[in-house]
Amino acid sequence: NEVEGGGDDTLNSIVPESKDEAVASLYAIIKVGLDSMLVNYDQELNNLLNETPEFKTVFGTETKLKLDFYLDSKLDIRKQNFELKVALPASEDLPVKSVTVSGDSEQWNIGGTVAVDEVDVSGGVMDLMKDDITPGQMLRNFDSNSLAYQLLKDEAGITSKSVVLFPDDEYAGAITVKNTTFVPLRYVSEELDAEVKWTKGSNQIVVIDDITGDEIVLTVGSKKATVAGKEVTMVESAYVGKDGKTYVPLRFMAESLGATVDKEQETGWIYIDRP
Repeated sequence: NEVEGGGDDTLNSIVPESKDEAVASLYAIIKVGLDSMLVNYDQELNNLLNETPEFKTVFGTETKLKLDFYLDSKLDIRKQNFELKVALPASEDLPVKSVTVSGDSEQWNIGGTVAVDEVDVSGGVMDLMKDDITPGQMLRNFDSNSLAYQLLKDEAGITSKSVVLFPDDEYAGAITVKNTTFVPLRYVSEELDAEVKWTKGSNQIVVIDDITGDEIVLTVGSKKATVAGKEVTMVESAYVGKDGKTYVPLRFMAESLGATVDKEQETGWIYIDRP
């Protein structure tokens, strides 16, 4: 009991009896800390100015910040202007005495209702969270000359693709016939985001380039094909292998989809790259 009683007395001596006492006690503690900080701040600033005299000009009386605020009857800020003039130390390399930056901004309908323009979905909706969006589908939402288009394609590289074919791969390997390298048409096309259309029972296959939207039309057993409406002649005809897959000359297929081909002689690995 004596221990408990002593504990209560100690607690009562620590906890202030009123809010005024608490504020007064905290103020004394904070003031001591602030005074110490200000002394150190002034000392550190003086050290900095002595080490770098140029800062005396930059932080001198010629460096000024002007702020103008315009308020309405509700005391809401409707407009504000600012002008910051920074004085620069004399220098032969930089014959400029000062730099001034200014700007202004306005606000209206403060606290009022906002009407959001209705989104036009007549051309369809693309759900980025649910749909598997291809690079071409994304880029077609932007003008090809726009900054957003260039940022996505050139800087972010969303169209960039790399495909590696191994000679011993039964599923996606390359086959050499009459000194011509053939690859599975559907596999390579889909790896480069192209869409493949084939009607059962037909020998004609249509491959749609994801980036340009151009169609590549070829017929099994024929060297003739069309790329973006222009007729071309392949080195060999497309054919259906024993595994039921349609094979097409590698270089024709890759280059028609905007990719380059490189073969490693030692391993036989084939690299298909699209920028």
